[in-house]
Amino acid sequence: MLKPDALRQLVPEPWPERFVVDGPLLEHDPTLLPELLSWSTDRYEVVFDPSREILTSWTAIIDGEVAQRITLSRLTALDS
Repeated sequence: MLKPDALRQLVPEPWPERFVVDGPLLEHDPTLLPELLSWSTDRYEVVFDPSREILTSWTAIIDGEVAQRITLSRLTALDS
């Protein structure tokens, strides 16, 4: 989820901080983002941090309800 490289193949940039991905778009190639795919999803609501260029939230919506939410709640710097 941190590096959205595969998502760039499906959704052109630039991305706003919050955007929506059509659910069936991911089902066309389930190997592209298998860790984020939820079958039969209507849409995914995405939160993107442009300063870090990472996804910070990925929410699968099915029939108007949250089916799955993956959220980064804490980011810490790594020592180099």
